Amino acid sequence: MGIGRRALLYLTRKKGRSFLLFLIFLLLACFILAGKVLVRNSQNQIDLLTQNLGASFVLKIDENNPNYQETRTGNGYSYIAYAGPEITEGMVSDILKIERVSDYSIDLEIFAWADLKLRPGLWTDSTEDQYFTQEQVDLSGQTIRAYICSNGELNQNFRTGAFSITSGRNLQKEDHSAALISEYVAKENALSVGDFLTLETKRGIYEPCEDPYERVGDPVEVEIIGVFETNFKQEESVYTAEMDYADNFIYVDYDTGKQLYNNLSFIGFDNLNDTYREVTFFADGPEYLPEIMRQVEERLDITGLLMYRDDTAYHASVNPLKQIRIISLLLSGIGIAGCVLILYLVFVMWMKGRRREMGILLSIGVSKRKILAQLLLESIVITTAALGAAIGFSRPLVEGCSSVMEQTMSPDSETEAYVMDVSAANPNPVIHKVSSDPVELDSYISIQDILFLGIMVYFISCASVCTASVQITRVSPKSLLQAI
Repeated sequence: MGIGRRALLYLTRKKGRSFLLFLIFLLLACFILAGKVLVRNSQNQIDLLTQNLGASFVLKIDENNPNYQETRTGNGYSYIAYAGPEITEGMVSDILKIERVSDYSIDLEIFAWADLKLRPGLWTDSTEDQYFTQEQVDLSGQTIRAYICSNGELNQNFRTGAFSITSGRNLQKEDHSAALISEYVAKENALSVGDFLTLETKRGIYEPCEDPYERVGDPVEVEIIGVFETNFKQEESVYTAEMDYADNFIYVDYDTGKQLYNNLSFIGFDNLNDTYREVTFFADGPEYLPEIMRQVEERLDITGLLMYRDDTAYHASVNPLKQIRIISLLLSGIGIAGCVLILYLVFVMWMKGRRREMGILLSIGVSKRKILAQLLLESIVITTAALGAAIGFSRPLVEGCSSVMEQTMSPDSETEAYVMDVSAANPNPVIHKVSSDPVELDSYISIQDILFLGIMVYFISCASVCTASVQITRVSPKSLLQAI
């Protein structure tokens, strides 16, 4: 009787044992497949976040350094101005020449007046007093922060997901006289992509004067090329000014920013002539940042400037994905180890129950190699059936596991992923990413996943059979028959 026929007869006669092995192999395959897919999908998300949020560094002025502050006098008033080293166009060009530096983003802000209905804040509910006239109050309620971007997609608030474009497009380096407004401002003022608005510099925004609404310099007309939404709810406060609400931010291109800065010469502000206060540089990958930053320190004189990795948002976003990867590896590892142990014990008990069969086969001249081949064939048949069932269940299995991980690791729905930092100590509002976004895992199962599953399960199956059969195939036929 051939090996195949003997294997088939044994499997059909011992249905209970065959079904038990089938279940063990099915469970083993499910652990391997679910773990492999979850680890791969979470790693893909980590790699994407790493490229978007973990591969940049910032070079900026140290404006809080008292050694770089000087007192200047205006028209009957004094103010503190920054008088330290700045980032030059030449420095930016030199850094871009360093290998693996891929791009940069220049982000500045300036106050401007716009005839718009804004989200109400501190000045909306204020009235004139001993410090402010009604005109000054009204002017402050119409003052906005115009953020100057060389590349809107690389701006931190868009890069981290705090803002996202809902219509139109983002700012690009070649844009001129272009702007982005929020959905709130667009709705309240019946504006949309393609409409125009005018930004003006009013003297009263920058210094006390008889006519706060006196226009300084030329007005700048910009076309709305995009509308963005704020992906968090900013906490309301009676102390928050209109200009400090994210809904009231307006983003403009670099050329428009230069025009607005040109209007500020009356208070001693330098024009945007090839000097910057903060520049973010992007690398091809986070692994290149240490070497790039080392070369920046060696090649350029950055004395008095601050340089640091821009990875706060990355760490807030990536933590749950790393936890999913670790949990997936841990649970699948425990499951696989448990299944392998049970499988080995089952095969050992199975082999002990087949001593008589093995002894008879050996005594009639069947070689140990053929007996081992029969055992392997039996195991492979059951393994193949289990693999087929596991692949058939793979889609709902992976979707179910992904859903559980998403619900477990996603932040509380009441927890905001972003926090706006506005205080007297930090007059320039900064949006910090403090929590991850809701975790979304892809349930896609690749051909590579299935091939990996097949290799692993067949290997474990054959290794278990070979290990468990050693104690029988090494014993003589006479000893096997006497042991019964």
